[in-house]
Amino acid sequence: MHDVLLQSIICLFDSVSQQGLAWSTAVVEPRPETKTVNILWSYPHRRNAARIMALPRSYDRAELQRQVDGFRHAIAVDEYALIVLGGSADQAQEIDSVQVTFVDDQAVRNHALQRIERRAPAVPPALTADVLLDAMIRKFLVYTNLSMEIGVTSFDHVLLNWRGLFEPHEQQRFGGNDPMEQRRWRNLSAFAQELGTSPTRIEDALESVQVKQARLIRLRFGIGRLGEKESIASITEILGIDGPRFPQIEQNAVNALRAILEHQTRTVFG
Repeated sequence: MHDVLLQSIICLFDSVSQQGLAWSTAVVEPRPETKTVNILWSYPHRRNAARIMALPRSYDRAELQRQVDGFRHAIAVDEYALIVLGGSADQAQEIDSVQVTFVDDQAVRNHALQRIERRAPAVPPALTADVLLDAMIRKFLVYTNLSMEIGVTSFDHVLLNWRGLFEPHEQQRFGGNDPMEQRRWRNLSAFAQELGTSPTRIEDALESVQVKQARLIRLRFGIGRLGEKESIASITEILGIDGPRFPQIEQNAVNALRAILEHQTRTVFG
């Protein structure tokens, strides 16, 4: 569902940047049970809609036809688009006047970051585009109920006032002058990207991991108070771990963190 949300952000960015095609509002409808997001744009004289979905395991043209038919039945607009994560761009096709576009799901995050980097004003070095992207998802999509209406002015205004996406304590982390805190924040951001989540969610999840596992993760990935990545030898000595067993113990700790993050995601999406 995460990549579907990212692609939704990309669609909103692209619709804002199209010259002469300013929409007044967009309604975003995340549907976690089917892993889809519908977006409905209202223009002065027409309405457009897009459905973003993950490629089904049993993919064939008949499945795409079912998606198109269901989409048309659910929403009446002037123009439809179906965006499918998975496959390659050369699979694009048209079904009953609905353009079906395939997007490489491995490239979705990079595409989203490129759009943010082009539109965002100068930001502190420790605030990566990846962190900004996760904050936007949190604001616009993750915590919506069934739907959310977004005004074009407010959406386009977000990057010009990106500080409003963060709590004061988050701003201090990436915008302060403490080199240790900035180093820790960069490490945390890199670790969050590796796990496909946000730095704030990792910090929250670490509170629920066993104390020893949480400490191992903080030392290993440099997200402790000093922002230093410790060596395996140092960590085994600090935590009293048998050296040969370290790789498995580390993997168990990361898996425990992943499990908590997945549980939090299921809770958010009901």
